[in-house]
Amino acid sequence: MTLESLKRSRGLLHIREYGVDDIIGLEDVLAALGEDTWVSFATQWSSEPVEVETIAGGTVWSYVLGSTRYRFVPDPYDPLLDAFYTDYTSPVLSGLIVSRA
Repeated sequence: MTLESLKRSRGLLHIREYGVDDIIGLEDVLAALGEDTWVSFATQWSSEPVEVETIAGGTVWSYVLGSTRYRFVPDPYDPLLDAFYTDYTSPVLSGLIVSRA
């Protein structure tokens, strides 16, 4: 199984090692591999996220994660579109970092 297929699976990875079955979350696998994950961006901010503005299709939020990152939360909600970006100049988000799905 490749890293890309792990990212796409969004499920649980079942590993059999030393005769013991372990179930570990995909986010744990990606974190162990040093990958920035949607979960880490969504939960490890250093100050409360701030709503920037509502644009076509959803809302832009500002997150401080060492530097400012922008999250687009679609309305109606669709995890395929919920994502973090490096830059935001109204109404354009650019520099996709990671999406939820």
